[in-house]
Amino acid sequence: MSHSQTVTDDTERGEDNKEKVKNDILELMKDESFKAEIVKALKVEGRFTKIIQHPTFLLILGFALTGIVGSWLTTSWQSREWNRQQTRLSQQKAQDLKYGLIEEATKGITENQAALDNLAVEALLISEKVSSPQDFEEKFDAWKLVNGKLRYNFQITEQKINIYFSSPRIQPLLEEISGYNTGAELSVKLFYSDYKRDVNILYDSKKFDDHIKGITNRRKRIDELLKQLINEMQEEIKRAS
Repeated sequence: MSHSQTVTDDTERGEDNKEKVKNDILELMKDESFKAEIVKALKVEGRFTKIIQHPTFLLILGFALTGIVGSWLTTSWQSREWNRQQTRLSQQKAQDLKYGLIEEATKGITENQAALDNLAVEALLISEKVSSPQDFEEKFDAWKLVNGKLRYNFQITEQKINIYFSSPRIQPLLEEISGYNTGAELSVKLFYSDYKRDVNILYDSKKFDDHIKGITNRRKRIDELLKQLINEMQEEIKRAS
């Protein structure tokens, strides 16, 4: 059931309850013994006694009481309903914000992972003499741009996650992801540095494999950690719902 449907159902139930109480009051006003109690409670003596006992006066009194009590009920119910809706809206807003942080963290990391993949594939194509070293340098520049953006944005995202999420397992995962990304970054830069010293490294299967393995192993571990992070964040959101 959607959030809007839940609010609508609660509103309808509140209206039904309010109408029931009003009807109960009107029924009481038809009860002669109840009218007598009202008159007795007023403790009016003298020439006004007959007036207040007159059916017309009692009818007017009934309307007055119904209006006063009905107005109070309406105001009270509207106040409670408004508070409930504000609470739901606040909870929904917090939930949306948390899901937004999951998306924010995932987007930055997966974009960087894709840039790493492109770099590794390009290096592989060069080693097979399908592509040229110039293509490798273009992919390296593209990765460097994406990785620099990730390093900056991930620090901000990490701070926001720590503010809005309380699970003790989230912070260690964020730190581990950051550490492995730094490791992958160093592996790529080392690979590029060796390549700049000797372009033939791209054709040396042993050195080439060592570099690619170092990059892909870290990349794989980041994927695993990201899945754990997303699961932990989603579980906290569910617990709070």
